[in-house]
Amino acid sequence: MKTKKNICKNLLTLSILAVLFFSSIPGFVQAALVPCGRSEDDPFTSIDESQACQLCHVFVLFDNIVDFILFEVVPLLAVLMVVIAGVILMTASDNPANVNKAKDVLKAVVIGLVLIYGAWLLINLFFLVIGLADWKMNEGWFNYPCP
Repeated sequence: MKTKKNICKNLLTLSILAVLFFSSIPGFVQAALVPCGRSEDDPFTSIDESQACQLCHVFVLFDNIVDFILFEVVPLLAVLMVVIAGVILMTASDNPANVNKAKDVLKAVVIGLVLIYGAWLLINLFFLVIGLADWKMNEGWFNYPCP
């Protein structure tokens, strides 16, 4: 009976966390992903969206999408997975299989974060080396210049 109560409690906690997680994603989408071809400029962005689209805007669009995924979605998913691993660990009691499962989830989160952000760093370094991106210390990590 007690385990059934714990399972219901855990499901309720996970449901609340899922609702909070998925309801927070639209709040991050403040700037348009397409950086050109609009009727008027958005004063909250550094790019002039009223200019005509050019080939360099494809790279800016790709950068906007990747930045949104890497810096808005991935950290939320990582936190959610750490919380899930914590719940599994707290409910494991004396079951070593569940303790190992929680450790495996935490290990997968760390390995996934290292792979994701390492790949992002290598791709941006490649863009810097071939001259597609500019690195400016005070203006952000990488900038893709468009005339």
